[in-house]
Amino acid sequence: MQNLGSLKREGGIALLMALVIITLLSVVGVSAMRGAFLERQLVSNAVQARDVFQAAESANEAALNSTQTLTETFNAPDQVLVLDAEIRTNIGLKSQSTVRFVGEGNATGASLNAMQGANSFDALRFVVEGVARIDSVHASRRIDQGATRIVPAN
Repeated sequence: MQNLGSLKREGGIALLMALVIITLLSVVGVSAMRGAFLERQLVSNAVQARDVFQAAESANEAALNSTQTLTETFNAPDQVLVLDAEIRTNIGLKSQSTVRFVGEGNATGASLNAMQGANSFDALRFVVEGVARIDSVHASRRIDQGATRIVPAN
């Protein structure tokens, strides 16, 4: 009989403690899920930032490594040449490079008094602005780069 009396005196405290523990575990679980979601977003943003950076840099390199592009820009110095490219259509990654001819001068290491001829060179200076973007996630990157091409003097 003594066992029944002690059970009556507990008054459901074990049930109340179990509910408190379940509530605390639920709060910890929700917090862990939120943290995992935030980490996933951070990783996704880092991947997109890397992709647009590389796309902008690639657009610059493609423009600077194209003899035709540099020749067209040099022959029309008052105009800006714009090159568009879709890099990864599955995610909407697009790039654009803008090439400008900014002037010419002596090539590095060339003498200012060098006679015109086989030993004389000029430096053609270009500026390229590469822009890449993923419109759906509002990720974009712009990279400005200068380049010099050494050519025989005229």
